[in-house]
Amino acid sequence: MHVHLQADEKQVEFRFDEDLCFNIPFKPVVSVTGRCVLTRDPQSGLIVQYREYWDKSPADVVKTAFNRPKA
Repeated sequence: MHVHLQADEKQVEFRFDEDLCFNIPFKPVVSVTGRCVLTRDPQSGLIVQYREYWDKSPADVVKTAFNRPKA
């Protein structure tokens, strides 16, 4: 997984690029990229909200399981 992180007093944001592996019969692996935004409370600095944004739709992510090079 590759992560790029930015943080300030209002939020923490990072990008991700990862492969998700599933332990089911044909052992699919899907590629997911996107970003996460964690919003901070201005008084305490604690995380009060989490939102994840994918670069592809869930259907497009599932399709990546069938387009991977053979190991």
